[in-house]
Amino acid sequence: MASKEIFSLIAIGNPIVDITAQIPKETVEKYKLAWGATVFANDENIGIFNELEKSDKVSYSPGGSVQNSLRVCSWALQMGKIPKERRKLTMLGTTGDDKYRQIIIDSLNDIEVKALFNVVKDLSTSRCAVGVYQKERSLVPHIQASNLLTQEFVNKNMVEIMSHDAILIEGYFLVEQFEI
Repeated sequence: MASKEIFSLIAIGNPIVDITAQIPKETVEKYKLAWGATVFANDENIGIFNELEKSDKVSYSPGGSVQNSLRVCSWALQMGKIPKERRKLTMLGTTGDDKYRQIIIDSLNDIEVKALFNVVKDLSTSRCAVGVYQKERSLVPHIQASNLLTQEFVNKNMVEIMSHDAILIEGYFLVEQFEI
């Protein structure tokens, strides 16, 4: 990389927090879930979030394809070895105004990714329950605020968006947000 070149990528998608804990196998039956499968949050299974968060070994981590892609990109390109003035990674999305938002921001800060988030005050940040039993897991995504990225917020940040070399847009996000 020449000394004046800057590598920059903005990723647009759903900011999600994975809430992970060990669960007994009966929990899957209790909430009508399935091992190795994804069942979206509904009235029957929303209680799994409380169960996981009561666990003394609960962990919170960034989730969703965009955040995973940013972490892999940072690692694969060895972004930490590139001087800060020559690299820029950004994530654009929508969160609630809650503790989950801060978890995402902190995790992005850890890999030096700028969080550019619209905030929806009356909804929670999207999250995914990850119940683990031995080597099996069951996923329960609860997509909330991340579905509410507005064209107004995108337009307001267009100069920032266009200041990047590349744009990564999550496929799930496109399907939910825009008419194709």
